[in-house]
Amino acid sequence: MRSSSLRRRRRRKTGAAPFTVEENGRGYGSLADAVAAIGGGNGTILIAPGRYRECAVQEAGRIAFVARQPGTVLFDGVACEGKAALVPRGRSARVEGIVFQNLRVPDANGAGIRLEDGDLVVRDPCSATARTASSSPTTMTAAIRVEQSDLLRPRPLPGGRRLLARHLQ
Repeated sequence: MRSSSLRRRRRRKTGAAPFTVEENGRGYGSLADAVAAIGGGNGTILIAPGRYRECAVQEAGRIAFVARQPGTVLFDGVACEGKAALVPRGRSARVEGIVFQNLRVPDANGAGIRLEDGDLVVRDPCSATARTASSSPTTMTAAIRVEQSDLLRPRPLPGGRRLLARHLQ
């Protein structure tokens, strides 16, 4: 993982943490730590450009996961609880400008975002090479909004097939 080692070196030189809670200006070395810092409150996590092999479960609160520059944040290959890179269960979540890819789980049902409770807004561009968003069948009253995103755009696959990266159950 050459790019992640470069990112680690760059972080050591600048001292900048990749995940910053906007409301208090504090930086965190992992997404899970930034989510825990917000807890049941309201907050925005600003994510520095880069490729991340980590995930987070949001148990409470209202959290926005926002790429500092849309399309420059990639969550690649790591799913929490065998579900997704982001598993929101709080009052609401907003995901902006984040790309998800290679989220494979044992039951072949992995996603970038697995909404389990609360409302969800997905915005600009939040694209992926596979499933981007799915919802738990128990979350029937959740509001899910997709804005300025290619989430609903079909993607070409080998052999001329096309994949629609939306799988809301």
